[in-house]
Amino acid sequence: MELPINVDPNVTPNAPEHDQPTIGLIGMGAMGRMYAKLFSQAGWKKIYVCDLPEKYERLKEEYANTPGVFPQPNGYAVSRSADYIVYSVEAEYIDRVVAQYGPSTKLNAIVAGQTSVKAPERAAFDRHLPADVHILSCHSLHGPTVSPVGQPLVLIQHRSSKDALTLVENILRSFRSRFVYLSYEEHDSVTANTQAVTHAAFLSMGTAWASAESYPWEQGLYVGGIETAKVNLALRIYSNAWHVYAGLAILNPSARTQIHQYAKSASELFKLMLSGGSGSLEDRTKFKERVEWARKTVFSEWGTHNEIFEEDDNHMPTNSSPLSSRPPSPTRRKPILLSASILDKFSMGMPQSSTQNVVPASPTDPSPLQSSLAPPPNHRPNSHLSLIAMVDCWAHLGINPYTHLQLAATPIFRLFLGVAEHLFQSSTLLKSAIHSAIYDHWHRSDDLEFVVAARGWSQCVSFGSFEVYRKRFEETRGFFESRFEEAGKLGSEMIKAVMESEVKREKEEEERMRKVAV
Repeated sequence: MELPINVDPNVTPNAPEHDQPTIGLIGMGAMGRMYAKLFSQAGWKKIYVCDLPEKYERLKEEYANTPGVFPQPNGYAVSRSADYIVYSVEAEYIDRVVAQYGPSTKLNAIVAGQTSVKAPERAAFDRHLPADVHILSCHSLHGPTVSPVGQPLVLIQHRSSKDALTLVENILRSFRSRFVYLSYEEHDSVTANTQAVTHAAFLSMGTAWASAESYPWEQGLYVGGIETAKVNLALRIYSNAWHVYAGLAILNPSARTQIHQYAKSASELFKLMLSGGSGSLEDRTKFKERVEWARKTVFSEWGTHNEIFEEDDNHMPTNSSPLSSRPPSPTRRKPILLSASILDKFSMGMPQSSTQNVVPASPTDPSPLQSSLAPPPNHRPNSHLSLIAMVDCWAHLGINPYTHLQLAATPIFRLFLGVAEHLFQSSTLLKSAIHSAIYDHWHRSDDLEFVVAARGWSQCVSFGSFEVYRKRFEETRGFFESRFEEAGKLGSEMIKAVMESEVKREKEEEERMRKVAV
């Protein structure tokens, strides 16, 4: 016999209060507060929320004038009265919290978790929740400062009825997010593929800059275009709470594997840069070959391209895994960054120049290379090691970053993939990065700091210690804290602008594919 639910599954916020479900939120961190705000704005009239008992009085003051939101002294009060309950607590503590409040869950209620990694959440729910409640979990794949409109909202129907799913969809529909239906296992695979390497890259960048005691945008060397996205997104990550990223990195096995490979890719590429810059033509070719192989492996769906250099198509780069490139797509997709100049609007600290940057000619290619991004006059090309290592990592692990792009990609992942895509699809920019990696010395110390930081984060994750992760994160965070307000504003505007262009691009892409199918 199918388990019933406590209210009409088709109820809306316009229904009389006595017909509405009681919505419970256990955990009032940034995401819990976002959910409470959105539920209240939608018109739901019975929203019971709680946090740690010592925060009860503060919650009462904060929500005294918020329609429909009623703070409770603890999770027992929420759990025993709510028809739909969302645990919005850190993955590290989910088992302990569910063990404490789960047995009190109201008969026939629907229980969800808002953790970023689902394996511990699933284990906690299966272990501690009564058999007479539904388990239908969720995860909004964006941060609390990003508008939920159009963003993916994962729903996981683990142990629930069709009516339970209908009710949850109706409760969450006011977010105007895009529902994505996955299993617990699929969720963790997707989030690892779309977030693990991205987070590792930005964490490593921030730690490298902090170790060098330098705000890169104030030097006039890492400003404009690609650098704008890297700087703003790195600071955006460090302005959030450390546990937002720690759970995914430490508790998701797929994420651990990817972070390890990212550090390995960065280290091996840096060694090839060093040997190429002081070695023979053959030594230089090894670095170029590896970059070209990664480009073909990850971006082959773009179709044919001019080679970075002449080579035998069957020749694999040194130390690469024997992956075959996917065949070119018959239809070329539009890039994520429809206009690269969009990034220049959000640069920190340095005014942008309208002049083009001229890249010095290499010994084997006397023609200067023109960049299309118009950085400041004193900008110098650099190796873009963080981006090249990311694409190299995907290539070695056989990950196609486009697979989950529309399905469940976060705004940060879309932006970083767009920047990598822009670099690897521009022969001018990629040649410039390769030339700078091999011949330039001015950024070697910065690249070294980055490699050390990447390996440090990989080791930190391998330890499996949240305390070590927290200390490492907060140490770097302290260096950038005074710049968060500026970076947060610019970063939000940048993400909004790029996401607006992404929505338009995806609609055009769907229409194009529909015509191709016909």
